[in-house]
Amino acid sequence: DGYTLLHVSTSIAINPSVYKKLPYDTQRDLAPVTFVALGSGYVVLAGNNFPAKSIKDLIDIARGGKVAYSSGGIGNSTHLIAEMFSRAAGVTMAHVPYKGVAPAINALMVGEVPIMFIPPTAAVPLVKSGRLRALGFTGKSRWSVLPDTPTIMESGLPGFHKDSGWNAWLAPAKTPAAIIERLQRAAHASVHSPKVA
Repeated sequence: DGYTLLHVSTSIAINPSVYKKLPYDTQRDLAPVTFVALGSGYVVLAGNNFPAKSIKDLIDIARGGKVAYSSGGIGNSTHLIAEMFSRAAGVTMAHVPYKGVAPAINALMVGEVPIMFIPPTAAVPLVKSGRLRALGFTGKSRWSVLPDTPTIMESGLPGFHKDSGWNAWLAPAKTPAAIIERLQRAAHASVHSPKVA
């Protein structure tokens, strides 16, 4: 009826490939309304004891088979971006999944693992406080909040850039088309308003 909506991340598209059985079918049970946000990239964080000072260093060390990374879980976007990076760099890194991004960050801070790919907003306080170091950013250009952090493209892996996923609104599949169109117009106007921007 248009009064029940789901605000969801990229995980809704990933889950059918990760889990054998879900209590819903994304194609059958849900209707897309609109995207509301697109992330610009992930920050590659390193523990302070990890010797790599750049993406090039990370690739060189990983070629020796000595690197593990933490993620927020199997099939989580923090897992998938690290695997995309590994393939592009021609290296193999050991995946250490945790039950969420927060425990994965904690593992990085205490030295259980040396690196993690993380959404940028979660990285800022860790980098600015000096608890962790930013080696690179997966976006097409440097992120304005961490301008001294080079992109992966400019620091060792030309052509590699990935955004950090999206957030979208979905409605129950039987929501009338007129209501979905109205929600689309309202969301579009909202996310493009100067106050929201």
